[in-house]
This record gives sequence, C-alpha cells and structure tokens, in this order.
Amino acid sequence: MNRLCSLLYSADVPFKSTPRMAEEFLSDSTALVPITGGQREPICHVLYGSQRAIARTIDILHVKGYAERFEWSKLLPTEVPGEYMAILRRSMRIE
Repeated sequence: MNRLCSLLYSADVPFKSTPRMAEEFLSDSTALVPITGGQREPICHVLYGSQRAIARTIDILHVKGYAERFEWSKLLPTEVPGEYMAILRRSMRIE
C-alpha cells in the first residue's frame, strides 16, 4: 500500500457526501479530458459502504468511462460490521 492510501485509512475525519456532490462528480459536463505534459502523480480512490453500494458506484464509474471494473481491488471488509471498501490506484498528469 502506498503512503497516500495509508493516510486515508488512518484519517478519522468524517466525510459526508451529498447527492449533489455525486451528481457533480459524475456529470457529463465534467467529462475527462486528456491532459498533455506535466508530471504524473499517484492518486488513490477509496469507496466505503455496503457491497451493493460499492458495486453500483464502480458500475457507474465504469459506464462514465472513468475506470474499468477490474482496476478496483476486491471488496475488503472494514472493522464496521456490514461495511466494505474498495481501492483504485492510478496516476494522473498534473500541470
């Protein structure tokens, strides 16, 4: 596990998403545009939730063209009963 991902696991900062945030993240107006030049930096996405919620989110991100389903880790149980997590590691260009 890289340093960026391990920081996410140890953070005790609560994060509350809203339907509007999800809609803004997935809206077609924010379609992925290739970035030319720049430095590549690692990024780690972590999903927490039920197995069904995580699977649905991965499916949505796949349909939107953000990530292939096979790029995500297996579902990993957390310390919270009934809660799982999935991890996606990538690198992106930063201008």
